[in-house]
Amino acid sequence: MVQDQQKEILQRRRDPEEKKMRLLKAAKELFVEQGFDKTTTKNIVKRSGVSEGILYHQFESKLGVFRELIRLYARDAIAEFSPDDQTELTSEQIIRNLIAFVDRDKAMFALIDNSAALLRENDIPSVPDLVIPEIERSIRGTVGDISALPANPAIMAKFQYAIVEAAYRGWLSSDTAEQKEAFIQEGVRSMQTLLFDSAASG
Repeated sequence: MVQDQQKEILQRRRDPEEKKMRLLKAAKELFVEQGFDKTTTKNIVKRSGVSEGILYHQFESKLGVFRELIRLYARDAIAEFSPDDQTELTSEQIIRNLIAFVDRDKAMFALIDNSAALLRENDIPSVPDLVIPEIERSIRGTVGDISALPANPAIMAKFQYAIVEAAYRGWLSSDTAEQKEAFIQEGVRSMQTLLFDSAASG
């Protein structure tokens, strides 16, 4: 039993993916706690228990760690409106799913939101940069003949993202359940209007 546990610990120490996840977890915690600028790679490796050499091998830099955190965050957001089982989601389900997703990790949302200038300066894709093309792909996937789509799918994708983001910001700033629900419903109406008007104009 003891020998099995020792083997498991040894395997975890050797597993590069496990080390990568420990580095990401530690970096996320530190970025949220003290900000990106005040966090050093030494802080990250100390908390993660992984060597600095491995951090540089996996990510090249502290910015590389942040880039990967944003990529993973965007990937998980995409899964909320584009599930693996391809279940057709309504506008309301999409908005509710994404609000619930962002609200589960408000600190990460705020960190990314407050880092817009840093991302631009370092040419790091933001969450909208990563998510909006997937919304566009989803829009294109809903029509058989893309030439029959009356609106520009790329612009529609940007508007859909903006609607969900505005609904969440309003929801977050609301003091009561009634106010929160009002922002969800207004987001749903805006999304449905966008989709209906686009379809109706064809």
